[in-house]
Amino acid sequence: DTVFDYIAYSQEIGLAKPGPASFQHVLDKLGVRAEDAIFVDDFPENIAAANALGLHGILFRPQDDVRGAILNLLK
Repeated sequence: DTVFDYIAYSQEIGLAKPGPASFQHVLDKLGVRAEDAIFVDDFPENIAAANALGLHGILFRPQDDVRGAILNLLK
């Protein structure tokens, strides 16, 4: 079991971050709009690309409370 509805591996889908097509692929697979999605990554350039498309990007750093940031967005 996984907590994720869909996991996209770049080598399998032929698309890579921070390209907008990679984000759109996942949005389409999930059937959600960008503004309804949360994207967590450890590379600032990927967060910037996600934010530019309207996703809610959260930069993952071990010292940060990523869970808290996600829960805050869900309020």
